[in-house]
Amino acid sequence: MARILVIEDDKNLRLTIDDVLTGAGQHVTAAVSAGDGWDRFSAAHFDLALLDIRLPDGSGVDLFSKIRSVDPNMPVILMTAFPDASAAVAAMKAGATDYLIKPFDLDELLVTVSKALEVSQLKHLVASQRRLAGAAASEIIGESEVVRQVRDLISRVAPASNTTVLVLGETGVGKELVASSIHAQSPRAAKSIIRLNCSAIPENLLEAELFGVERGAFTDARESREGLLQMADGGTLYLDEIGDMSLALQPKLLRVIEDKTYRRLGGRREFVADIRILASTNHDLAAAVAAGRFREDLYYRLKVMVIHVPPLKARGNDILLLARHFLRRFGSERGRTNFSLSPETEQRLLSYHWPGNVRELRNLLERAVLLAPSDTITPDLIVLDTPTLGPPDNGNASLSAAEKRHIFSVLARAGGNKSRAAEVLGISRSTLKEKLKEYGGEMIL
Repeated sequence: MARILVIEDDKNLRLTIDDVLTGAGQHVTAAVSAGDGWDRFSAAHFDLALLDIRLPDGSGVDLFSKIRSVDPNMPVILMTAFPDASAAVAAMKAGATDYLIKPFDLDELLVTVSKALEVSQLKHLVASQRRLAGAAASEIIGESEVVRQVRDLISRVAPASNTTVLVLGETGVGKELVASSIHAQSPRAAKSIIRLNCSAIPENLLEAELFGVERGAFTDARESREGLLQMADGGTLYLDEIGDMSLALQPKLLRVIEDKTYRRLGGRREFVADIRILASTNHDLAAAVAAGRFREDLYYRLKVMVIHVPPLKARGNDILLLARHFLRRFGSERGRTNFSLSPETEQRLLSYHWPGNVRELRNLLERAVLLAPSDTITPDLIVLDTPTLGPPDNGNASLSAAEKRHIFSVLARAGGNKSRAAEVLGISRSTLKEKLKEYGGEMIL
């Protein structure tokens, strides 16, 4: 429902316009003069104005200029009798959206209003996507050379809206943020980016989720359902953890990339996939190809363009820039905007190896903000590599002992929350449970 301001001194026409637009589902506010119209415009927000050029107390063109000075983006449609058409044309040159010559057909009124609203919504959407593009790019925080290179690659590859991109990096480095930034800066930004984590959905359901299902394809398929490929039409499909996609599904994805067509599960109809595909993984796909776990042809189709996202430990002082960013974010959420890091805390953050990368830093700073008694984040709030759960390793310096220390340290920082600890560690919850069992942590399963 759009809010429409109608400024017309002719009572019958004003009431007719009100009835027609209200019947079309719009919310109408009516005014009888320039002064009345200005007062109503000043008191509320409107999505569109219908304005008569000749009003009893002044010129509609002058009122249009006043409205435009306050809200240059609101569409304004002028109404005029034929002798005044030249004034309407002049107003159009000054920025009016359209004009109607009286007497006009009511269907013409509806079409003109609908078209003006659609154009206005599109402009708002484009402006919003441009803001999002800037926000997405600015969210990739850092001044180190490696981060500058990532931003540069994003700006180069984003305009090529059909080129597949493979984003590589450790768990928690921000691969999804890179994908979002590519989409936001691309010609497809006005459409959606649809995300799918290939490791989060069971293999037998992943095909239906991706391609959609035709009615009767299997026992519970009582109706046809579109898949994520169709939902992403015109936009971007982002496949996270692509290395976990089954070998049986990989050739079907390859066909989508190469032929831009696909079929729903159980269907015969060909659908066209007008999408861009972005994929990411923390696995070594070349090694997976060599081991026979990943198709070589799909691998080369995905890696037309590759962006390596560096681990946090390789970003130097960007660690502090990110830490301050998270302090501002989490602090503002709680009405506290003056958080800072003590010099000792800064040194502690810089000297840590960050196995969980940016995700670990974010979680740690969120916890620190919650627990901080003052606006200064002190070292005692930064819990790093201090295991508090699980049995001691009796000084064992083996690789398994180091793994055990790290697992229990992360679990401690997660407050015993195994799902969050598994996310930081980059492993599944079931794998974490097995590790805890192996290292004598059954009591916290």
